[in-house]
Amino acid sequence: MYEHNGNAVDWTKHYASIGQYVAEFEEIVHNIRFWSCAIFQTRGLKNWKLAEITFSQKQFTADPLINCYESLCNEILKNQENSKGLVKEISNFRNKFSKQVSVRNDLLHSRYLIGADVIELSDNPQPENNRFRVYKLSPDKRGARRKEVVQFVKDVENHISELRVLNEEFKEIAIKVDMAMTED
Repeated sequence: MYEHNGNAVDWTKHYASIGQYVAEFEEIVHNIRFWSCAIFQTRGLKNWKLAEITFSQKQFTADPLINCYESLCNEILKNQENSKGLVKEISNFRNKFSKQVSVRNDLLHSRYLIGADVIELSDNPQPENNRFRVYKLSPDKRGARRKEVVQFVKDVENHISELRVLNEEFKEIAIKVDMAMTED
């Protein structure tokens, strides 16, 4: 508990929402990595750890990993009849997940003002005590720019809900791809 304007304020859920977002995001990354390895094994790789080594390289952050998964799937599905719908599903998923990659990057590489730090000595409007301020400085050719990333715990919770839906969507896609490989 913190004291803010004479009121006790519990900022725990502000911090917890960020941690939960990261955990949900990384669950999707784990699933993409797992199913990428599964493609290699289904296609004849006998040593699972070889695929794990490949897909766990530091270069395989979230965006390159989903792009690689999509390429693998497109290679497998390109000569299969009736695969256009699944190829489109994978592409749509990649687009939605790439947006969450941007959200994740913004959330993890932003300035957080939570609790007593939420009040700034600036001309910027000050948040109410049910808000927190998460912003990213992003100057461009026009000068100083400040991107408000999230302002309410509810904003982060909405992103968490989107991630949960995406995770289920990805698992369904991965199973369809796996089934398509067995038909090949």
